Amino acid sequence: MKPAAPAIAASSLLIRTSNWLGDIIMSLPTIQAVVDLYAGARIAVWTGRAGADLLADAPWRAETINTGGPAREEVRAVRAGRFDLGLLLPNSFSSALSMRLGGVRKRVGFPTECRRVLLSEPVHLPLGSLHQADVFFALGRALGAEGPRGLPVVEMGDEARGFADRFLDERGLAGSPVVAIHPGGAKVQRRWPAERFARLARRVAEAHGAAILLVGGPGDEDAVAASRPAASTPTLTSCGVREMAAVLSRCRLFIGNDSGLAHLAGTVGAPVVGIFGTSRPALTGPLTPPGNLEAVASDLPCSPCRERFFRECRPVNEGGALLAPCLHAITVDAVAEAVERLWQRTCG
Repeated sequence: MKPAAPAIAASSLLIRTSNWLGDIIMSLPTIQAVVDLYAGARIAVWTGRAGADLLADAPWRAETINTGGPAREEVRAVRAGRFDLGLLLPNSFSSALSMRLGGVRKRVGFPTECRRVLLSEPVHLPLGSLHQADVFFALGRALGAEGPRGLPVVEMGDEARGFADRFLDERGLAGSPVVAIHPGGAKVQRRWPAERFARLARRVAEAHGAAILLVGGPGDEDAVAASRPAASTPTLTSCGVREMAAVLSRCRLFIGNDSGLAHLAGTVGAPVVGIFGTSRPALTGPLTPPGNLEAVASDLPCSPCRERFFRECRPVNEGGALLAPCLHAITVDAVAEAVERLWQRTCG
């Protein structure tokens, strides 16, 4: 079969990703399709710290422009690259403006956030209730990518795998059925209560003889500490994205909030029980092989919400903390039942 030809000729390509880990993972099938499409081009990825770590072992070994610094420096770095073509995966106005000011000749993206004037090649936003990964893939199709969207692939590398082996061995987890639990998340209002995670952890450990490992990213330390079912429960909150991916790939199960780590776990093969309050799994859930996801959601009429927390819904006071009604409605029993279904399906 003759390979697809790019819709826009280019010898250099800049791909701007989101800064959120979950969004980056959902965009990986699009990034890979575009990289394959422009196999002979010089490719750079403009991304944040999580994206740079996640993509460090990618086989196409793109050069990286880092976000997070002064906007003027980012524009200068883009301009120095002299790119023919830019692909904007996030919908922000600022990303399109920086690419325009950076002199990228052809700029492809969705004309959202009043940025139509900044795009040379606007792509109509797909209609209907599509998964975010398919929304991203519409941009790939606009550039000429063909075929069905695949699943994300994360390259971990030997160093990350070695870290996972040492970590599990040092914590006495090697050889045990490990269940990773992530009680954190970037937005506090999207977190299921830590006390419920602790109760759930005890139930899972007792029911299946599982070893519990609490995991988290930057900013999750308090949630992880509050969710420990016992003082001796091991935790992992300070490692790189690829190291975390390698640890999660060795876990029998992952349980957590709708977060980047849930996406990471699903991508590396861990069966996922995801807790969805304000979001809908059909739109932003982890991309997993068939049968590897159990989504627990309250399915309130306002889901997915606009996340104007407690301005458009009345919070529930639970132990002195304000909790969104959609999360309050998800019980420990409901999540435990989802764990049991997934355990029997994937581990039984």
